[in-house]
Amino acid sequence: GGYGNRSGGMLGAFYSPGNQYSFIGAGLHNSMSRCTGSFIGGGYNNKMSIYGDEEIHPDWSSIVGGYNNTIEDPSSSFIGGGEDNLIRNKAHFSSIVGGKGNAVYNYATGSAIMAGLENIIEYSGQSFIGGGESNWIGTHHTRSGSWIAIVGGYNNTISKASAAFIGGGYGNYIASPIAETKGDDYRSDFSTIVGGKDNYIYDSPYSAVIAGGGG
Repeated sequence: GGYGNRSGGMLGAFYSPGNQYSFIGAGLHNSMSRCTGSFIGGGYNNKMSIYGDEEIHPDWSSIVGGYNNTIEDPSSSFIGGGEDNLIRNKAHFSSIVGGKGNAVYNYATGSAIMAGLENIIEYSGQSFIGGGESNWIGTHHTRSGSWIAIVGGYNNTISKASAAFIGGGYGNYIASPIAETKGDDYRSDFSTIVGGKDNYIYDSPYSAVIAGGGG
C-alpha cells in the first residue's frame, strides 16, 4: 500500500534477491534493502539498510511508522514511531519506542529508549533511557559499562559506570576514569543519583548515592 515505497526494487511482501520475507505495508517513500524477515508498517521516509561498507543486514527488524526513522545494520531491532530516530552499527536487539532524534548505536546491544528528545545510548549494552531530553549513556570511542538506566530529566550523563542509575533532574553526571587494565571494573559502578541538579559522582567507591539537591 501507500506510495513510492521500495523493498529491494519490489513493493510489499514480495520476495526479491535483496529482501526475503520482508514487507512494507503502507505510507510514503519508505524503503528497505537487503533485509530478511523485516517490516515497515507505514509512515514517511522510513528506511532499513546496511551501514556503510558493513555486510551486516537489518534482518528480523521492524519500523511500525513515523517519519524519517532508520535502522542501519542491527538485526532484531525495533522503532515504534516518532521522528528522526536511529538504530545503527551493531546495536542488535535494541528498541526506540518513539520520540524525536533518539539514537541507539555503536555496539549498544539490547538497549532501549522509550521516548523523549535527542537521547543517546552508545557503546553500552543492556541499557535504558525512559525519556527526557539530551540524556546520554556511553562513551564516544570505546565500550562503556552495561545495565545502566536514566529514567528522564535533561542533560544527564552516565559514562563508564556499570549498573548505575539516574532517576531524573538536570545535568547530573556519573562517570569513571578509563580503566587502566583491560577487564578492570569501573570505579563508579552501582552508583545512583535520584534527582536534583548538577550532581556529580566521579571515580567514587562502588554504590555511591546522591538523593537530590544541587551540586
